[in-house]
Amino acid sequence: MTGQTDNGARRLRHPELLLYLFAAVALLVLLGYEGLRGSEDRWAEIVREMQLNGDYWHPALNGRVYFDKPLLSYWLIAAAAFIFRQLNEFIIRLPSALLALAGLAATVYVARKLFNRQVALTAGWLMAGSYGFLWFGRLAEADMGNMAVIMLALAWFVRYRYRGGFWVYLVFFLICALGAHLKGLPALIVPPVLAVPLLWENKLYLNHLKISLLAAAVIAGGVFYGIYYLSSVFPMPEFYQLPSHGLDGWGLFIRENFQRATAAFDHKDEPFFSYAYNLPRLLLPWSVFTTIGLGWMIYRWKSLGWNGRGMLIGFALVFALFSASESRRWYYILPLLPYSMIFGGYFLADAVSDAYRWKRYLIEAFRYLAIFAGSLAVISVIVIPFWSKLVGFHLPLLFLVALPVLGALTLLVMAVDERRSRTWLEALTGMPRNYAGMVLGVTILAAGGFSVLKASFDDLRTLRPFARELKANWPAAVEPEDTIFFSVEANASLNYYVAFSAPIAVAVDEKERVSGMKLAEFFTARAGRPTVLIAYSKYLPELEAALPALPIKIDVKRPDYQEKRLSFENAKSRKMLVWILNARGVSATLANDNNSTTTQRGTEQ
Repeated sequence: MTGQTDNGARRLRHPELLLYLFAAVALLVLLGYEGLRGSEDRWAEIVREMQLNGDYWHPALNGRVYFDKPLLSYWLIAAAAFIFRQLNEFIIRLPSALLALAGLAATVYVARKLFNRQVALTAGWLMAGSYGFLWFGRLAEADMGNMAVIMLALAWFVRYRYRGGFWVYLVFFLICALGAHLKGLPALIVPPVLAVPLLWENKLYLNHLKISLLAAAVIAGGVFYGIYYLSSVFPMPEFYQLPSHGLDGWGLFIRENFQRATAAFDHKDEPFFSYAYNLPRLLLPWSVFTTIGLGWMIYRWKSLGWNGRGMLIGFALVFALFSASESRRWYYILPLLPYSMIFGGYFLADAVSDAYRWKRYLIEAFRYLAIFAGSLAVISVIVIPFWSKLVGFHLPLLFLVALPVLGALTLLVMAVDERRSRTWLEALTGMPRNYAGMVLGVTILAAGGFSVLKASFDDLRTLRPFARELKANWPAAVEPEDTIFFSVEANASLNYYVAFSAPIAVAVDEKERVSGMKLAEFFTARAGRPTVLIAYSKYLPELEAALPALPIKIDVKRPDYQEKRLSFENAKSRKMLVWILNARGVSATLANDNNSTTTQRGTEQ
């Protein structure tokens, strides 16, 4: 079994506090520095439209009902916006960061209950420095909330697994039900699947086969369905459009979570074995330790005890369920990240494995990798004048300042770790001295990389500055309904940053394709009114082909505003272009030409 916490770790009464403080800093520092990325714009724009229209029961994008994700993830952002009286990138991401902390605390609690404090704290530090935790914990999407709720439900179960009762069961099922309103079916299925194998010891499951269990499940199910029912009862704004599939929230939940997810071995997204390499991807840089930890626990099956065996069985069942689902994305397997970290913590803290020389070599290898990476970061100060020549563009100032500081912190930890007396480091972290410094050093590098270094590169992204410039110069005479986006859908980030007060038109046909006919109908209906045309650069050929049928004059090669193209971006990178058209249907650039004005307002390089 694993080694017990020794006197060094007992000197600090709550080493968990340092872990949680470190994780909070890693998640919250510069949380709002970056502009919206990936699918974050959907959450941001949906909440903005909820506030704008006063309807919190029907999520909508550009006035089109969007029930692809349940309501709770939007409500959490809306609640944060209400508390802080503002909606910005920090507020939008704050629920994910707080849920990540809750998921970390639940993971430490579960590991401590099933094993001991050393395993729990080691797993916690591994998790705090992992790619999956740091990436999704700083992202305004529902995936981190899904993982956190699953672990919170499991923590509640572990606390009360030897004694049950109606209220214990009800809280467990309510956590699962509310969690399902963050992401969907996984929060309903994964916690019970992980919990049941832990009840097999001495047939503990027999103690829970009660009517109260069924009653609690029914009540929680009613709460779960009740939210969908209320969303169908409350009226929505008249101008909202229903999606083409015509499904409400409940219908979409059934389609997405049952009709697709239960189509076993009908693989359309990724192959059924994709999670075998996508899970280690989420566990970086600890993939080696977590994978070995899984193998180590299997190797020690007979002497493992039922807690470990139950975890392995639950892990295998959940992995198989996700693999068998038709709907597969690489990050869907995120709920297994906490268990994986517990496997790694068990291996590192297990006194039996210390007898193997290869374990010491592996820990030393990671220690020297941390020293090497920290040294490179520190000496980056010397090559600052040459950075632009080395990488081909000017790196952000924040990156150049933060990199050597991050390296210095790592080397400081490594220097302490090299000393013979490491008891205070052991006391601070709660991890054994033979690997505490290594884990802390690598975690500092990983956390700093995701919280500061990655955020610094937002200075090289162009959409937010472009949208803000467009908002500042938006013609007062042009209403949102006089604006059309020549694309398959409006850009949610643009809508959010410009803050349109009503939906804008989109030039798509019934088959959801860009349509020159729709564009012609739009401008014909608005003859004599100032309008705005927005398009992606990739649709310029289609736009040029539609020009002869349009009652306007526009030079597609000369937009009035255009998103900046950086020197290292290729010509195919997607950029937005904007034409401001006056009441005669003439763009500002052409009007300026007629007045012998040669000013070009675009910013493309």
